[in-house]
Amino acid sequence: MYGAACVALIELLWLPLFIFLLIFVLSGEPVFPMIDVVGLFLIIFLYIPLGALGGWFAERRYMG
Repeated sequence: MYGAACVALIELLWLPLFIFLLIFVLSGEPVFPMIDVVGLFLIIFLYIPLGALGGWFAERRYMG
């Protein structure tokens, strides 16, 4: 669960915030990036399960 939570936090909070700040610094206009349906499906069905799998592998490797 730790890996899935980390991926969800990065993809749904930190990445849009970083993109917002980068666009604001470069252009001076506050434009918030939109997450479309395809991006949301990629996050839910690809990135989060891969994060959970990576967390499981890391736990097995370091915890024995």
